[in-house]
Amino acid sequence: MNPALLLLIPALLTACGESDVAPPPPAAAPAPPPEAPAPPPPSAAVQEGRVLAPSPLELRQAVVDAGLSADLSALVPAQRFEKPADGVEVVAIRTGVRTADAVLVGEKADKAAFVARLKEIRGGMAEVGLGEGLLSLFDDVIVKVENDAASREDFVAELDQVVSSMVPEDGWGPDDKTGPLVQAGAWLGGTDLVAQAVIASGNDAAADKLLRRPEVPAYFLDYAKRQDNASGVAQAALVDALTTFRQVAEKPEPLTVKDAETVHAAAEKLFALL
Repeated sequence: MNPALLLLIPALLTACGESDVAPPPPAAAPAPPPEAPAPPPPSAAVQEGRVLAPSPLELRQAVVDAGLSADLSALVPAQRFEKPADGVEVVAIRTGVRTADAVLVGEKADKAAFVARLKEIRGGMAEVGLGEGLLSLFDDVIVKVENDAASREDFVAELDQVVSSMVPEDGWGPDDKTGPLVQAGAWLGGTDLVAQAVIASGNDAAADKLLRRPEVPAYFLDYAKRQDNASGVAQAALVDALTTFRQVAEKPEPLTVKDAETVHAAAEKLFALL
């Protein structure tokens, strides 16, 4: 606590003798102690990490709220990537996409396919620098899922929460230099599935409601453009896709199914290059 403020000492009137000195005014009441300072607002990274990275489960709920009946899990391909990853940045983006796939398929997936996807995510997290403690917890959960000793639905919710609440600029571990690329991949993968759901529905109103989030690609785009050490092909492809997503979201006129097709095409092009 700061010390209490000193009371002001009244000035004495100048006089020739004691009898002419005016009596001092009553002492002012002590000022109340200053209130404790309010806690600082969350850092920009924390705010952006939670506001600008909608989780796959949030995207799925948004589809339901928009009145679409499409099952996003049915749109998830069995295999996303075939060639080896070219650089840790590509690994990070792929890991995010696979996380979105795992969350959205969840309990509807064949157990063997679900476990295989979890192992791919675990491997990707290890490459970007996730700590050994968290990796060991990941291993424990995979074993429990294999032995039907863990609720797949609970794990999906926890995985979704970890990815969406992570402060991206902090990285996934002390050696992680990929920043928010895992989150970017998760958002790109989930948004591509949302765009496909809009296309399948033919619902222009849903396109405008679900794809108008320009601040999200703007944030990831700013990060992608600042990476000097990123793989050239991956960085260029990511910048192109995010630029398209942002341009669509910023259109002044209402978005339509045609715009959803543009988003899906940009995502497909990106994933083909990763």
